[in-house]
Amino acid sequence: MCTDYTPLGKRRGLQGGGVTEPMHAVWAAERRYLASRNMEDWFFTENSGMYPVQDKQVEALKGTHEVKFVVTCPTDLGFPMRRRRTFSFGFNVQRWEWHGPISQEAIQADFDANFGSVCQLAGDLYLVEADAAIHSFIESTAARRGRRLPADYREKSMRDLLPYLLPPGALVRLGQYEKCREDKQSLDGCFMADLDHNVDCGPAPGPELPSLDTHPNIFSFKAGRLALGSELLAAQGVDMFDCNSGRRGLSPLKPVFDQLGESERRFLAGNGIHIPSFAAWLLYALSNVRLRAGSRVPRNLPQKSTAHAADDGDEQPLKKSKVTRPLRRLE
Repeated sequence: MCTDYTPLGKRRGLQGGGVTEPMHAVWAAERRYLASRNMEDWFFTENSGMYPVQDKQVEALKGTHEVKFVVTCPTDLGFPMRRRRTFSFGFNVQRWEWHGPISQEAIQADFDANFGSVCQLAGDLYLVEADAAIHSFIESTAARRGRRLPADYREKSMRDLLPYLLPPGALVRLGQYEKCREDKQSLDGCFMADLDHNVDCGPAPGPELPSLDTHPNIFSFKAGRLALGSELLAAQGVDMFDCNSGRRGLSPLKPVFDQLGESERRFLAGNGIHIPSFAAWLLYALSNVRLRAGSRVPRNLPQKSTAHAADDGDEQPLKKSKVTRPLRRLE
């Protein structure tokens, strides 16, 4: 439900009556209905940094929910990627109460103090795909555009091959970004731009990876090549490469993404959530909310098995554990 409130949506005059506003109204009505019947405890949302959360959630749902939110960007948390988003957390006021900072300004300041970090890296950090994958991308992209690559294309840089890979407009924009590069690049020359957008009319270029739309053509001037879909997914927090995953290891979603085409991976990366940023908000929100006195955890949540009672110092004889109903998803 972002389209009405993104910078692009604003330029197109979509706010309040665009393609996603009707869905938003249905979503809000469903939240009120479920909370009034104690059928839902929480919800989390992610939206554009320009989303009017005070009007659309805090005020619209105050009869059934209390809504807390922050506006943040991966670069504010130390990640070299721009994607300013509004994260919200709403909870059923009949069952839950907030025990964190009271005012919105205090919540934002507390979140920033706990998770904020200076961004010291550049977006080129994510450009780690193997040469074989890069060559495959060049071949498939040129074929899709009906262009025949030169016989010695493997010996050329991707920048030299851009006329085979991009439409003429993108090549014009490449030259335009080159002119403003010196003022916006990092000290070591890192500069990235989305060649699908004109200068000053789209995601801001710079050392960090620009904010992604659903068809990004991100070009690194220092690396001299386009970012691949797998690398854009990695920038969103999906562990696609051993060199960036550390002790976490590769994501279980990697085999799924590997089976998709390049355009599908780009679409999902552009339409996705920056996982580390959202995880920070999830941790913060759940650390500051608790059940009201007299409220009980829903019966359909998993119960502790008596098979582990001894681990908790319980010396009572073991009993056959009850079969619990499946966990109902809390949105």
